[in-house]
Amino acid sequence: MGKPFFAALAFPEGTFIAAMGLPSVNISDKQLESSKVIERGGKMEQILSMLYGISGVAALGCYLPQLMRYHRDPQARASISISSWGGWIAVTLVTLLYAVFVQKSGLFAGVTAMNAAAQGVVLAYGIRGRLGRGAGGPVSAARDGAT
Repeated sequence: MGKPFFAALAFPEGTFIAAMGLPSVNISDKQLESSKVIERGGKMEQILSMLYGISGVAALGCYLPQLMRYHRDPQARASISISSWGGWIAVTLVTLLYAVFVQKSGLFAGVTAMNAAAQGVVLAYGIRGRLGRGAGGPVSAARDGAT
């Protein structure tokens, strides 16, 4: 009985397995074929790319109800965590740089940029809520229960 299939994928012949003097793993042609399901330019990659684009646009739609709440409710704005949203935006911007310079994918970069923009709107509402500006003027008294 040979090594499990996943071992053959994780440690193919000619890698450090061979360098360590460990026995190589033989896999069948059928196993090798199934391991190449997501090849560059293949049908599965095209399907996943399309789904990624659709899900990215759908994710933007998920921001809308929350943004509408922040737009209508100054107290809700004040509850936004500036540090959390700032951190998420920073991570998203790193992802954007990866999409542009490493993957060189317009779709990946576009979806990431749109999500960064939506996150930026949430952060802007949070900052406005902290500064006490917005639809109802200063909110600090109402937020602190002094009304």
